[in-house]
Amino acid sequence: MIMVTLSVIITVVILNLHFRTPTTHRMPKWIKVVFLRWLPKVLFMRRPLDESEESFRQVKHNKTIQNERIMINCHEHRVSRDLTRTLANAPIDERIQRLYYSPPVVKAFENICFIAELLKKKDRDDKVDEDWKYVAMVLDRLFLITFSIACLVSTAWILLQAPTLFDDREAIDLQYRPANLSSIVASPPLSTTTP
Repeated sequence: MIMVTLSVIITVVILNLHFRTPTTHRMPKWIKVVFLRWLPKVLFMRRPLDESEESFRQVKHNKTIQNERIMINCHEHRVSRDLTRTLANAPIDERIQRLYYSPPVVKAFENICFIAELLKKKDRDDKVDEDWKYVAMVLDRLFLITFSIACLVSTAWILLQAPTLFDDREAIDLQYRPANLSSIVASPPLSTTTP
């Protein structure tokens, strides 16, 4: 009864951890250290996302941070690149400049930046969400091993405490059995016939 109660309570706790989100809960640093680094190594677990892919994601993120300036299109890149070379030689095409800085294009660019920021935030939230799910998976594995060991030990303990396991006395049915039981079973039954 105690094992069933503990099993239900632990299942509720693990489901609570599994469905946590970054908007409702912040992950403390000790949970990251214990449940994301140390305990998975002890339990021989590996994240679904490999560490090499994680480092690739960090390198890619660092490159995007360095390139803060986002080009609107290739014409702006060509104009801004050629600006230093052709500043003294030729005037910049005014139609392209007016097109780039017109209110609809600026508004579209602001909207694109807003969508990009939302996607970045969603990626960060998905990463934290995956971390919570991994914490729940690690705890689930830990309690699976704990419950398995507890069940095996308690079953062995109960079986080893059985009184007949260490009893060297002869069984009662063998003590009081007639010596020639086999001859009684083999002989035909006596029939009583009346003349």
